[in-house]
Amino acid sequence: MFLIITITMNNLAGLARTIDSVEKQDICRKRYRLIVIDGCSTDGTKEYLRYKKQQDSIDEYVSEKDTGVYNAMNKGIALSKPADEYVLFLNAGDSFCNSSVLSETERFISSDNKKSLVYYGDKLDSGGNINKAYYPSSLTLGIINACHQSYFYKLLNIYYDENYRLFSDYDFTCKYYKVMPFTYLGFPVSIYEDFGLSSHHSWKTKKEIYIINLKHFGLINFCKFIFVKVLSALGISHKHFMKKH
Repeated sequence: MFLIITITMNNLAGLARTIDSVEKQDICRKRYRLIVIDGCSTDGTKEYLRYKKQQDSIDEYVSEKDTGVYNAMNKGIALSKPADEYVLFLNAGDSFCNSSVLSETERFISSDNKKSLVYYGDKLDSGGNINKAYYPSSLTLGIINACHQSYFYKLLNIYYDENYRLFSDYDFTCKYYKVMPFTYLGFPVSIYEDFGLSSHHSWKTKKEIYIINLKHFGLINFCKFIFVKVLSALGISHKHFMKKH
């Protein structure tokens, strides 16, 4: 039912932590597949992946050079199979917040009559504190409403736009949002620290958000988006315009 895609590059310790988190899931092993996309690491990752594949801890792995994070994620999507219904991107260093995340999510989806394209939950910080997700309407203001590692996306013919260097995850999520409303799981999914590529950025890279927002939501919404940004620059936080669960 679930496809977990993990990308890594010279982060053996983080990768081991992530795979250990997946191995501890109490769901039937046949109910998920784990694919690891390695950017040709030189820190022992290849040998580790070979060993974990022999143990049946991972289903497939690729170890070759790529052109970036989103290229690696697209490689993972391309390896999906018809039986894979929902995909979660849990990258090296990320982990599930407890051993029952997948089983709880499966029960939730099975009982959900709407059968949404996307299910999302909260995240935990390193101190164990819950960071509640925003309502999906935050996407119209340029903010992904939940941690990307706390999203379960229905596998469709949707890929990351590799023309965006830092915010293709925002573009990817907006593509789904325009098709069908998202469904909130109501519990934390992942433990994730904001130290990724898009954690700290300048105007030069932030402009991707503006381009994506205008492309997906049109000029009228874009004007509202800019208005909120102006207020934020004046000291009025954008959080006043978004609602958390």
